[in-house]
Amino acid sequence: LSLAESGIGVKLIMRSDRPRALKKLEAEAQRTPGIAIISQAEPIQFLKDSASVCIHFRDSSQSPLRCDFVLVAIGRRPNVDFLAPELMKRSYPDLPLFFAGDVVNGSFRQVGIAVGDGLRCAMQVVQFLLELE
Repeated sequence: LSLAESGIGVKLIMRSDRPRALKKLEAEAQRTPGIAIISQAEPIQFLKDSASVCIHFRDSSQSPLRCDFVLVAIGRRPNVDFLAPELMKRSYPDLPLFFAGDVVNGSFRQVGIAVGDGLRCAMQVVQFLLELE
């Protein structure tokens, strides 16, 4: 929501056919200009070229999606089985892929940890973007 309100185009990709978010957030996302909701789409591969990231989907009838950067929010129970282990270890430091929250902190589900980790991740994104200039 914050990105879209800043004028950045957002594509919200969901593996299911309907959101599993709070109803209030779901309604706000649906009425916010600049947010496109793509349902029943299962990403299986992220490929980086010099200018963007290309997301490929399990269903080959879905066209690959090009974007400037990717923010992955997996949900309450992280399911990262579809990601290569090298990505989780940040073995590709030039890849614009950042992880925060339960997906990297496991069972340490405390608000203070989540906020701090979110700030760390946001700072990494800013640093990455500044290095592109």
